[in-house]
Formats: sequence, structure tokens, C-alpha cells
Amino acid sequence: MSTLYLPLQQEPVLSKFRDTIADELNVKAIEFVQLDDVAQPELYLNLKEVGKTYGKLLPVLNQAAKQAAAEVIQTFQQTGQVELEGHLITREHAELRFQPRFPGVIDVSARGFAGLVTELSESLVEEGYVREIISKMQMMRKEVNYNVTDHVTFSAVGDAQLLSVLQRNLSEIAATVLIQEVRYETLTGDLSKEWDVNGKALTLTVRK
Repeated sequence: MSTLYLPLQQEPVLSKFRDTIADELNVKAIEFVQLDDVAQPELYLNLKEVGKTYGKLLPVLNQAAKQAAAEVIQTFQQTGQVELEGHLITREHAELRFQPRFPGVIDVSARGFAGLVTELSESLVEEGYVREIISKMQMMRKEVNYNVTDHVTFSAVGDAQLLSVLQRNLSEIAATVLIQEVRYETLTGDLSKEWDVNGKALTLTVRK
């Protein structure tokens, strides 16, 4: 994922754990923000309770809640009550729900909030492919039981996008897996395997 949003007031405590949180949740960045910066509050009626109190006025009040202006929502947020169409709405009748202002999800509670951008950029998708390719190659090295210091040759054939990712990130992959050469053709070797890499086909062969 790309970004995690956390409450600005929690920055003094959580900032010292920024790297740990980012690593554990696999996010690229952590931003400390105000809730209003990342979420749009909406007034959401408890239809059962409103119906008990106001009966046939329920449809009118529900529509008014859906169209509530920012100042109306702010009043409810600060005081726990507000008038809709001249009728008092309290926390018994309604609650605030928050919609993210970004492509992702947000969870809000009395203790704070956490928002996560779930949209994957092209660079994040490519990083995912790189991690998968490295993982497959390392598993093959282990299966053949090469010495950990052995430099090896891989051949790779399959999905054109995966091969492009492999070519663009070859230096990183080669340094991690100890590869001396990658050939983009079918070769004989010590082990050959067909892999599904996030839905794309890749056949890898390894040899010393």
C-alpha cells in the first residue's frame, strides 16, 4: 500500500515508531493529519429510533440528514444534537459516519482514526512483481541446494510484462538472488519451474 493516515495529535507518540509501523503494515508513507483533511463526515440516522420518535416524518428527516450542510454536521459533532426541519435530532437518533476523501478506507472511533490508501500505483504494482520474482528464484535456489555463495544463471520465459519488470529491476534482483546472468530463452538447467506470479505465467530455469 502507499499511505497510512493517522491523527496529528498522536504524532509525538507514534512518530518514533514510524519505520516499524510502515514495515509491519507494508505502507510506503505515514502521514499525521487532521480528520477533516482526509474524511468527509455524514449525518446518518438511526431509522428505527427516529421512526419511534417522529413517525411519519421519518422520510423527510432522513432526506434532510442526507442533505445536511457542513455547519449542521459540525453542530451535531460538537454538541451531540441538531435541528432538522425544526425537529431535534440527538445522538439517540443519529451518528456521524466518515467517508474517505481519498481512494481507500478509513476507520474512526472515539480513540482516533486510521486511513489507508488502497489504490495501487504502477510503481507499487511493479514492486510487488519484483518481490514475487525474487521469492520464486530464492525458493528454486534452496530446492536445488546451492551453496549460499554460489552465483547462478537463470532463464526466464513467459508473460511479457513480467519479463519487462525483470529487465528493469535486474540489478536489484541479481544482487539479492546472486545471479550472474539472466537469459530470456528456454535453457536446460538443474531445475525448471512454471510459476503463477500474481496471475501471470513465468517459467524459470536455474543452473550454475
